[in-house]
Amino acid sequence: MTAFRRVLAVFLATLGLAPALGAQQAAKIPVRPLGRIVAVSHEMLTSIGGVRPLNDGRVLANDKVGHRVVLFDSSLASFTTVADTTTSTAKAYGSLPGGLFPYTGDSSIFADPASLSLLIIDPAGKIVRTVSAPIGPGGGLGYLVGPQFNATTDGRGDVVYRFNWAARNPQSQLSKLPVNQPGGPPVTIVYADSAVILRANFATKKRDTVATINSGGQRAVLTPAGSNSWSVSVFQNALPLSDDWTVTPDGMLAIVRVFDYHIDWVAPDGTRSSTPKIAHDWERYTDSAKAAIIDSSTRADSIRAISTYAAIVKQAKDAGQPVPSAAQAGLGGPGSVMGTQSLPSDNGTTVNFTVTNGGYGDPSSLPDSRPPFVTTNDSTGTSAVKADADGNIWIRVFQPKPLPGGPVFDVVNRQGVLIDRVQIPGATTIVGFAPGFVYLTSREGAGYHLARARIR
Repeated sequence: MTAFRRVLAVFLATLGLAPALGAQQAAKIPVRPLGRIVAVSHEMLTSIGGVRPLNDGRVLANDKVGHRVVLFDSSLASFTTVADTTTSTAKAYGSLPGGLFPYTGDSSIFADPASLSLLIIDPAGKIVRTVSAPIGPGGGLGYLVGPQFNATTDGRGDVVYRFNWAARNPQSQLSKLPVNQPGGPPVTIVYADSAVILRANFATKKRDTVATINSGGQRAVLTPAGSNSWSVSVFQNALPLSDDWTVTPDGMLAIVRVFDYHIDWVAPDGTRSSTPKIAHDWERYTDSAKAAIIDSSTRADSIRAISTYAAIVKQAKDAGQPVPSAAQAGLGGPGSVMGTQSLPSDNGTTVNFTVTNGGYGDPSSLPDSRPPFVTTNDSTGTSAVKADADGNIWIRVFQPKPLPGGPVFDVVNRQGVLIDRVQIPGATTIVGFAPGFVYLTSREGAGYHLARARIR
């Protein structure tokens, strides 16, 4: 979809009858609570970086921070260790966090970035072989680990993942910026507003592009700060309008488009199709509402920064090391220095950059209508879009004023029809599905429980 068509789609959605019709259709399906929780793990995991449900009710869980993969029984009451970093066992993998996702049948793959290899886990929870993996576009196997890449496999066993392009403005190649003097014009960098979904084949080590998605590009403004020096203000996006995607159990790639809220489908054989727009209330934002979103995002950042800085201070004190300032830790507010960097330029000189936090910029940068969903597909979050065991797509809707309880999901079938609206319990996150069930995580103290709940 071209930029013009995206803008036109959003504009049409905000006209007279369009939002009213979408609201009427969505209102026909009331939000219902998720079914009851039927099992909760006794074992606490340091983190849950993904699960792999098996057909008999058992489930593999990737404790990325704890550096282990465990296999829970169907009741989640007991478990066995499948892989860890204990060198005295035959189950060891490297010291870097790994990635867990389905392979063919009931087998699974665990990606070990330290050894650049893949551990193939059979349905019994045994590591049966180790194979080399295709090196990612940026080098290494990070593309199989980070949640921002959303790696999984299609129905043929090929891995499918996301790759973000670098900044699209030619001037964004910082080393190519001209030598400048104070008082010169600022340069605006527009970071890539698109990303690609790639498919990699383990046998041939080849990759091909499956689809392109909108990634809600960000921007930075470079201002001359002296000879061969630039001040770089990086602006965040309070409501990044990004497409999101997932892969169904039969290998169908589902791309949920944020601008007009429909799904594009790509089958494992490359066949493409689209389904109609999903019912959504395109509520228009006023200027005061946009300002409130900016204020709320800034406050939330401050709260997270305070919590993060407290942990950094404790860690430094416990290690007997000097305590960094909030600015040194990169946790200052808008206007604070985030870091410095020096790069060689094409003419043999060195160009110096001082990067500052630009905040969220002007409220006018926000969209004119409430988006149907906002992804958290980044280095700390999870995707807003997931596929259940029946091939339905669960889309975590954007809630400017959340209902009491937890997140709400639109459930859309293969025909692109909204068939259900489900609210999961508060303080929980969906990490996987099994036939008729959903797997949730919830935090307790410093650890996480894994729970299984009925969808209905």
